[in-house]
Amino acid sequence: MFRGLIFVMLMFITPMLALRCSVYPVKAAVSLTILPTDSGYLNDFYFYYIVGEVQNEGSTPVTNVVINATLYDSTGASVANISQPTVLSTILPGRISPFDITLYSTALSQRVLNYTLHISQYLPTSNGQAGLMIVSNTSSLDSNGFHVSGTIKNIGTQNTTFVQVIATFYNTTGHVITTVADYSDPSSLSINQTAPFNLSLNSSAAKQVDRFALEAESYDSNFVQDYELIPEFQPIPFMFTLLILVATMSLTLKGFSKRAANY
Repeated sequence: MFRGLIFVMLMFITPMLALRCSVYPVKAAVSLTILPTDSGYLNDFYFYYIVGEVQNEGSTPVTNVVINATLYDSTGASVANISQPTVLSTILPGRISPFDITLYSTALSQRVLNYTLHISQYLPTSNGQAGLMIVSNTSSLDSNGFHVSGTIKNIGTQNTTFVQVIATFYNTTGHVITTVADYSDPSSLSINQTAPFNLSLNSSAAKQVDRFALEAESYDSNFVQDYELIPEFQPIPFMFTLLILVATMSLTLKGFSKRAANY
């Protein structure tokens, strides 16, 4: 009888112990990662330019994120050590912010062979919410560069100021080639108000653009960051649009030639 009682107790206790000992994955509060999409090259001013992306893989917003770059020459000696904050002031969970770092010395830039990157600073914050939405955009390439224009809307619950749109440009391999940011016009938006924005990439890198992503950032009346609702708005790649345009023009010309031959 005593053994039977022990057996019955074990039948109830064992599942409870198994439940208490179960391990469930917990998402880290702060987890920042430099994505393997960075690029480094001499820009049009012969300064060494590094551009890349940081993703917040944690569960809390982070601010004051600083990227440190150490640049080396062919002997492995350090040429320069530079720190620069990310383009977005605050990075919400799951979001990506571009960063860029420039070595403002042509002499030192000529010596750079490679570099290393690491996150040297960040600060968890409770600020940040989705309050902006890019409702439309178009892009074009001409002799003056690559241009992105569109409309942004304040879909938040507060009036907001210093509305900034950020474009990250990628090449055909998926690496970041540069980033451009500018304010909407006007830069302050009341609730449900829209405003146009225009971004221009006026460097030789414009010819390398295969696709781009748009993000936005602003401040509300209490200086709390707002963000666009869609973290990365990626339209049809520009070159694909260009091919469609060329194909359409070709078909139009062929149709015109056929009609002309009938006269």
